[in-house]
Amino acid sequence: MKGAKTVAEGVKTSKAARDLAGKFDIEMPIVDEVYQILYEGKDPRLALKDLMTRELKEE
Repeated sequence: MKGAKTVAEGVKTSKAARDLAGKFDIEMPIVDEVYQILYEGKDPRLALKDLMTRELKEE
């Protein structure tokens, strides 16, 4: 599909998942980081570091 403008699968879903998590007050750190990478320009390396160093808790 030369020259086609396509969106990677899951880009729009990450926004919808983050919105639903917020609506139901559910913590979803991976979704939050993916959203920040895609929509807020967060460096993926920093997102990974933030995920790997977050406080441990029962989930």
